[in-house]
Amino acid sequence: MELYEKIKKFVAIKPVAMNIGTYLKDASQVCKIYYEMNMLEGLENREEAVKKEKELEKEMAKILEKWGE
Repeated sequence: MELYEKIKKFVAIKPVAMNIGTYLKDASQVCKIYYEMNMLEGLENREEAVKKEKELEKEMAKILEKWGE
């Protein structure tokens, strides 16, 4: 899953000390995205799951963009 790969990419970021607060804030958001991603498997409506996955991918892309990934 592409979203999972983006999450792994975020986890590999090594923030400098002055960015640690921002990184932790974004890490909290990434955890939320990961949790929601895992819940997608339980959705019976496949169209709704795909729609939600695309929304999560957009959120993850914004976070990675901030970190230059």
